[in-house]
Amino acid sequence: MSCLDEDKPLQFLYEYAVRWSAYSNSLWKLSNVLSKFESELNTCYEESWPQETNQFRIYKMMAKIWNSEVNNEEMMLNLKDSFKCALKTYHQDLLQHIRDKSVRKETLGMEAVLK
Repeated sequence: MSCLDEDKPLQFLYEYAVRWSAYSNSLWKLSNVLSKFESELNTCYEESWPQETNQFRIYKMMAKIWNSEVNNEEMMLNLKDSFKCALKTYHQDLLQHIRDKSVRKETLGMEAVLK
């Protein structure tokens, strides 16, 4: 991914963040809806294997699915490159602001993504 088009890395990071946020929010809701199932499953698990301390959590299982299906090597490389480009652009804007006492472009969107 090239840093020449400053908006593309920021858009990529924003889209990833929005999709992960939506996915994780739905996981929390699903975990709440299926909390009795989780509890029953963990009770059975504890009775069958009392020496084990791990508990089944829907959220944990679905986060593992996200990591295995979405966060592949190519995605991680794109995220890393996009983050580098966004930070470089943000840094340049801050330096420009220090030099000229003016910001070259609006950085609120970038700040939101970086947070």
